[in-house]
Amino acid sequence: ATAPVKTADTAPTATTAPTPTHAAEPTFNASAARAALAEKNAILASCKQHGVTGPGTIQVTFSPEGTVSGTNIPGPPYAGTPAASCVISRFRTAKIAAFSGSPQTISYTFNVPK
Repeated sequence: ATAPVKTADTAPTATTAPTPTHAAEPTFNASAARAALAEKNAILASCKQHGVTGPGTIQVTFSPEGTVSGTNIPGPPYAGTPAASCVISRFRTAKIAAFSGSPQTISYTFNVPK
């Protein structure tokens, strides 16, 4: 009888998906970012309880991971108000696809309905 044939280290190995790198990701898509912000603009009605309504401008910075890493409402009538805090809390939840490069900031005109 012959002995079983042993091959060198044939134990199954676990395979893992390659770690994504920023180099393989697309560049920042401003249109997609504006679309994501438009979705958040549509849910600002609850912010009217803070007394300020109408248009305002927000600056939103997206990190390369696609999440919002910073927001700023620089001017009247919202700057420094509870309504601004409400608006910022909505826009911070925006997400887009990850992209290569550095964080990108866009200005967006929002509207808190009356």
